[in-house]
Amino acid sequence: MKSRMSYLSAAALIAATVLTACGQAQPQMAGETRTASVPPPTSSPAPLGVAGAVTGPAPVLLQPPSAIGQHPSYEIGVAKSVAEEPFSTFSLEVDTASYSVVRRYLRNGTLPPPEAVRVEEMLNYFDYDYPGPETREEGFRPTVSLYPAPWKPDWALLRVGVKAFVPSPEDRKPLNLVLLVDRSGSMQGSDRLKLVQKVVGDFLSTLRDDDRVGLMTYANGVSVHAEPTTDHKSVAAALRGLDAGGGTAGGAALEKAYALAQSVYDPAAENRILLITDGDFNVGIRNPKELERYVDRKRQTGFGLSVLGVGQGNFNDSLVQAIVQAGNGVAAYMDSPVEGARLFADGAAGLLHTVAADVKVQVEFNPAQIAEYRLIGYETRALETRDFLDSGKDAGEVNAGRSVTALYEVLPVAAASRTLPVPRYDGNRPAPAPEAETALNAEWAEVKIAFKPDGPDGAQTVIRHPVSPDLLRDLSAIGPDDALAAAIAGFAGKLRRDPAFDAYGYDAIKDLIAIARARDEDGWRSELLHLVSAAESLDG
Repeated sequence: MKSRMSYLSAAALIAATVLTACGQAQPQMAGETRTASVPPPTSSPAPLGVAGAVTGPAPVLLQPPSAIGQHPSYEIGVAKSVAEEPFSTFSLEVDTASYSVVRRYLRNGTLPPPEAVRVEEMLNYFDYDYPGPETREEGFRPTVSLYPAPWKPDWALLRVGVKAFVPSPEDRKPLNLVLLVDRSGSMQGSDRLKLVQKVVGDFLSTLRDDDRVGLMTYANGVSVHAEPTTDHKSVAAALRGLDAGGGTAGGAALEKAYALAQSVYDPAAENRILLITDGDFNVGIRNPKELERYVDRKRQTGFGLSVLGVGQGNFNDSLVQAIVQAGNGVAAYMDSPVEGARLFADGAAGLLHTVAADVKVQVEFNPAQIAEYRLIGYETRALETRDFLDSGKDAGEVNAGRSVTALYEVLPVAAASRTLPVPRYDGNRPAPAPEAETALNAEWAEVKIAFKPDGPDGAQTVIRHPVSPDLLRDLSAIGPDDALAAAIAGFAGKLRRDPAFDAYGYDAIKDLIAIARARDEDGWRSELLHLVSAAESLDG
């Protein structure tokens, strides 16, 4: 064990140049400069990996710095003692809105406020090379890795990843969808209602013949433009005919959308409301807690609620987070046609089609091997230890094909003496491993995932995966996905002013991205490099 941990103690010496030691030179990207500008999205929904899309010169943006909107506050997670709290339990998170919001701030030439940065949403924006399950009943197939934490001497990173089942298009449940579109005055502009009309209009043309869609809008009042129908062309025509103007009767609109949805409820279908808004509810139910309670009650009728945010200035991220977490849905933010094409790809499977309900993760750490741990992110998704086995406890939903990642910092007992005081009393020391259980007590942790493959009313399934120290690799041996997760954690940590990353430099983050870009078919990881450079130039 001591030999396996020897290089962890050296992490402080190699943190700044860890990837130089890997023998990977870092060529400058063509035209790259360390300025606050980031290439704007292309107007075409083609992948960003095309030539010049993200690797060309970063043009100066003409748009002045602007606030995106209101964001929920939270306290950054702290390290916990395994002896006192051996279990870490949280609801799995599949939202991606924070990454797109952060990107928009940086493209506008300003750093995001720390509360806009949610690490788990930035981690889960990206696709990882996780093996997926073969059946819906199998649910998930965990992927676990261990490697030194570049920013924290003596600590390691535990990466837990899962990929949800991907049903074939013909095997998916039919869609029973109500589109609820904000067309208030604040939705004027090419990045709001016009963007929605283009992206959602394209999506409607990809639906199956048995998918049913209705269209409602709200401004000063609420209007039904199309009753739920399989005539998708008529819905697309109604969407194209919308214009923006008036107030924002969001609360009243939700009530009527649920009523319309319930009138055509189909237990054999994917029943969902998709609210598309800049988040500025100023008429109707406005109090976030009141809306959260209302949506929570309606969730029990069988309809999920997802939210697609657009625009800036009025975007009420706090409200969106509250109602999505109560509504068994996904929160996403669309800042360009390219992002819209990504969100609605493959029939919007990752946005609308649920394959597992009430998904919870619990990690039990072994006090004989791990002294402390910290879950990076997921602060707003924490659960009590007892909630894991409570099949009635509401938790997150995971949609088709989604990759989900959680990242822990862990301090091994073998390295703790360099960080923590050595206990004087026997009762404060980890108990020695019984001889009969030596193999079991050599484990660092056990990862457990609970989920319901048949929906929130179905039976709960639990899968388990041990974390062995044999998984531990040197930083020079990590792969693209491990590097990507560490880079995002470091980037998000600096943006949200997490003290753990004060001494961690942007160059080290970019070195990790250089490794991550070894697998970058769609170009999103290259875009991340530009965002990090933009943040570096703005972070005085």
